[in-house]
Amino acid sequence: MFALFQHYNSYLEPVIFLNNKDNWVLSMALRAFNDTYNSQWELVFAASTVMVIPMIILFLVAQRYFVEGIATTGFGGR
Repeated sequence: MFALFQHYNSYLEPVIFLNNKDNWVLSMALRAFNDTYNSQWELVFAASTVMVIPMIILFLVAQRYFVEGIATTGFGGR
């Protein structure tokens, strides 16, 4: 789950490997909303909200397994 979140939010690797705008990932497209002289903050906030929604849905669906995995790997004071 942590690896999925990390790769979903990755920015540096796609910047290195992708140079065509048709193949951009969401984090690169989100960065494209900010320009040196012009920032459209309402679009940045709307796009970041849309970008987070799939991860929230995935977490809510898999929450039981996620919490169970964290609970079973700890020491628990036994």
